[in-house]
Amino acid sequence: MADKKVVIAGATGLVGNAALRHFGRAGGCDVVALSRRKPRELYGARHVSTDLTDRAQCTQAATALQNTTHLVYAALYEAPNLIDGWRDPDQIRTNDLMLRNLMAALEPVAPTLRHVVLLQGRRRMASTFARLTFPRAKAARKCTSSRTSTGPRRIFCANGSRARPGTGASFVRS
Repeated sequence: MADKKVVIAGATGLVGNAALRHFGRAGGCDVVALSRRKPRELYGARHVSTDLTDRAQCTQAATALQNTTHLVYAALYEAPNLIDGWRDPDQIRTNDLMLRNLMAALEPVAPTLRHVVLLQGRRRMASTFARLTFPRAKAARKCTSSRTSTGPRRIFCANGSRARPGTGASFVRS
C-alpha cells in the first residue's frame, strides 16, 4: 500500500488532468480521479464518477476516498459567459457548494488528510468561493499572492511562511 493517497477533484479539466498525469506517472502513491465523466487517460488512477454539486453522490463516493492524504481540488463550475460568470452569485454559490460537499464527505473518512490544494489561479479562486474554513485543520493558513514586475509570483501566508509557487491557495495540516 502506498504511503500517499492523492484525490484529484476535477480530473477531466485542464489543470486536474495535468495533476492526474503527474501523480499517475510519478508512482509511489494511490491516485483517485474524481469527476462526473471518466478522463480519457487514467495514468494508473482509479476513477470515481461523482457530481460534486450532489451531496449524496459525494457521501456515496466516500468509501473510495478513505485514508486520503492529499486533495488536489481543480474542479470548477463555469457559467456560459466566462468573465461575467466569475462575479455571478449563482456561480460562486455553486463552486462553494461543490467544495463543501466534497470536504463534508472526505473529512470523516480521511483522518490522515494533511494537504489540500486549490488549483485554478488566484484571481479566479478568490472570486468563485465564499470564505471557507477546514474545521479539523490545526493551522489553516491564509495566503496572499504578489508579483514583482520582473519576478515570479510569491505566495505569503499569515504565519510568515511561503507557499510553493504555482499551487494557488494551499492549506496544510501540521
